[in-house]
Formats: sequence, structure tokens, C-alpha cells
Amino acid sequence: MLLAAAASAHKRGLVTRGPGRWLYDHGYNVYKSLLEAPGIDHLRPLVETDAWVIDVGANVGFFAERFAKWVAGSGRVIAIEAEPDNMARLTAALTKARLLDKVDLVEAAAVDQEGNVRLTLSPGNPADHRVGETGIAVRGVTLDSVWAAHGSPEVGLIKMDIQGAEWMALQGADRLLERDLPALFVELADEALAPWGVTGADVTDALMRRGYQPHRLSRQGISTPFSRDEIAGQLAETWYIDVLFLTPSQAAAVRLIP
Repeated sequence: MLLAAAASAHKRGLVTRGPGRWLYDHGYNVYKSLLEAPGIDHLRPLVETDAWVIDVGANVGFFAERFAKWVAGSGRVIAIEAEPDNMARLTAALTKARLLDKVDLVEAAAVDQEGNVRLTLSPGNPADHRVGETGIAVRGVTLDSVWAAHGSPEVGLIKMDIQGAEWMALQGADRLLERDLPALFVELADEALAPWGVTGADVTDALMRRGYQPHRLSRQGISTPFSRDEIAGQLAETWYIDVLFLTPSQAAAVRLIP
């Protein structure tokens, strides 16, 4: 109901400025905090001193703001967002929170190779823009190229929510994943992944071959590992799921719950 109300208000132009915009942004943060990512603080131990965080699909800054408060020492946040209005709102949010000095902003879409791509804009949900065959032209970058441009720092955590382009973004992060094996917090949605010929189970298989295991993140904490078949079953019943992929050593460093 929250999403439907927000979509209706957005289509009617009620959230572009003034009180409507404040109410929309506040409601979005409440939705993320209570319903979509209530256990986000359990990721904090995965971001060690001097480690960097990459927020892929930063939108208006719900995660980027939190990550910027976590990084310490030489650690920083790289926030990647493709849509210009979202980038402006992200910049404003970080400026207001006095966190912009800890975040490097990259206005681009994370894909599997460099070059312009099309971003199909959602008329009712600014968090649902997605790479496709139509839409506005935006810059496409690989995570490996962005990482290298920042001096190839140690990356402790990557959050990825890009409406089905997760598969492409992971293909463009081969060197980064091979060297650092950062924790990965990834949204999986079979419908969104379908244009690229893969499913959430396929993404899980690829990451498990790299040594990751899938975990659930909830308000109570990080779960013990669950199987790719359980992921496939959940995706058959729901719109999307968020999965935390950890290596065994990362899992050993946090408290797991059944």
C-alpha cells in the first residue's frame, strides 16, 4: 500500500518539491527502515577500518548515508546512481547530513562493459528505473573501472539494487571480486533479471562458485546459510528478495542466527 500511494503521488507530480517532496523522502526512509532493510546495522561489522563500501544503485541515499557513517580511517563510500534527478537528491541528502566529504559520487549505470546505455524511467517510482532497450542515455561503467579509478582500494562491502542489472554489474566486477571478495548485499528478482537470460538462482550459483554462501538479513541479525533452491523457491512466491552473500571467513566474524 505504501508503494502504491507513493507511485500515485509521484505520477501526479505531488512529490517534486516543497512539503510533498519532504513527505515522500521521509516516507521512503521509513519504508526502507521498517520493511525492506530493517537489519541493515548488522552489516556494520563487515566494514573494517580503512575498508571502502560501494553502493550500486544509490538512489536518494538511504544506504549511502549509513555507509558514510560507518567507514573509518582511509575508508570511503563510492555511490553509483544513473538517474540525474536521483543523483541531485542524493547529493543534497549527503550535503544536508554533512557526509558528502566521505562519499565519491559516480553518475552512471553499473554494467558489464564501458559505454552509454539506456535507462528506462519508471513514471511512478524513482527507485525503479532500470537499464533497458529504451529510455534516456546514461554513462555505463564497470565496477572494475570505477574501482581502478579510485586506486583499487580494499572493498569490504558492496550493496547492489539496480532492478535486474545486478548480473551485468557482477560481470563487470571480476577483478574486484577476485582480489577482495567483499561481502555482497544484493537484490534478486527473477522478473527483473529475465531480460538478461538469468534468474536469481543463476546469480546465486555464480557467486557460490566464487566461494560465497547466501544468508538472510533481518531485524534479528544475519542467518546461517541457506540454499540456492530455497532462493529459487522464495523468488517463485514473491516479487524480490535481498540476499547477503558472505565468505565463510566473513560469516565467522559475525554472529549468525538460525
